[in-house]
Amino acid sequence: MFTWQPPHMHGDASHSCQSQNSKPPRHQLCFTPLAAWTADLPKQLMITCVSKSASPITEATYRQFGDAHHSLPHMGKLTLNHITKITQMVDLWNLNAFLKKAKTLQLNGVHLPFWRNWLFTNPSIFLLPEILHACHKFFFDHVLLWCKELVSSELDTQYKCHHKCIGLCNGDS
Repeated sequence: MFTWQPPHMHGDASHSCQSQNSKPPRHQLCFTPLAAWTADLPKQLMITCVSKSASPITEATYRQFGDAHHSLPHMGKLTLNHITKITQMVDLWNLNAFLKKAKTLQLNGVHLPFWRNWLFTNPSIFLLPEILHACHKFFFDHVLLWCKELVSSELDTQYKCHHKCIGLCNGDS
């Protein structure tokens, strides 16, 4: 039989359990892994604590979106270091000053992310895009535009060549 106790030094995601049947009691640390979290972009921004002008997965900002340049992954330690830097410079209770400083570092103003003490957890690794909307957005933002650019004049010609449908024939005549 195990008794679950609140965590002592590893944060909210890990728990320590103690066996009550053995003498002397043995201690084990049990960690809950966070392997994947599927979310859309607004939720990913909220989880990673970055502003909407930054990528939750890479270090790219809105000026670099769409560039061929490969951006580094946005590591959780970078976000935590930025938050620590802000809290050392500005009082947390001065909300306007804190938010202003957070925006300069592409953060959304959250000062205690839920994953901060979760061992072996990094948002750039565990966050996954919502596949249906991500593929849909990718198709309409990129693939469809490329196809229109490639065959726009031919496509217009093909539509103009089609005969107009004047009546309806149901096949009984």
